[in-house]
Amino acid sequence: MACQRCGECCRKVGFIVQPQKKMLDLLVAHGLIKDGDKQLKLTVWHDCQHLVWDGEFASCAIYDDRPEFCSDFLCPRARGGGKIQEARAMVGS
Repeated sequence: MACQRCGECCRKVGFIVQPQKKMLDLLVAHGLIKDGDKQLKLTVWHDCQHLVWDGEFASCAIYDDRPEFCSDFLCPRARGGGKIQEARAMVGS
């Protein structure tokens, strides 16, 4: 499936962090992670400042110079086409 220009790649950022022991203990105490977990997966919903909308279609204002984090994004909607840049190349954006 090709890029649908939905903008999800520029609105949702996921991180895996490795908190220090004190933070891990606090997260376990509050039932937010299991005892023994060493990593925490965070998802932040925030529109990138370079996200541009043309009607219902999204694009990146700095696409040619975007950070590596962005170019490595694996779009769940375009996985059949591989990385997001390959999917966007298919639709010419």
